[in-house]
Amino acid sequence: MWTALDPCTAANGCVQVIPKSHKLGLLNLDHPSGFLTPELAKKHCPPEKVVLLELKAGEVALLHNWLLHASDVNRSDISRRGFSVCYMDGRTRRLKGGEGFPTVFGPGALVPQKTAA
Repeated sequence: MWTALDPCTAANGCVQVIPKSHKLGLLNLDHPSGFLTPELAKKHCPPEKVVLLELKAGEVALLHNWLLHASDVNRSDISRRGFSVCYMDGRTRRLKGGEGFPTVFGPGALVPQKTAA
């Protein structure tokens, strides 16, 4: 469940999805995160299938965990903040060890920084 805290538009890089792609199952079983390789993305995410999820602040999008989705770069001066919650059944068990998701932003990137007032 992804709740838009700010308006999310094409200009500020809203979430993009490939409808019904969750029915394909997990496509990258070689990596614990399931993230697509560039080759898999090219195969399963052709531009003509991409749908933009433009949301007003306060609107919610419900996404299946296996739905192919991504966000574009924010090329505007408008923030694109959201609040994401993921439901996982209590019977779920991790089958593989190791890191489940790669560090996307780099060490320390998510540490709050002081800004000039």
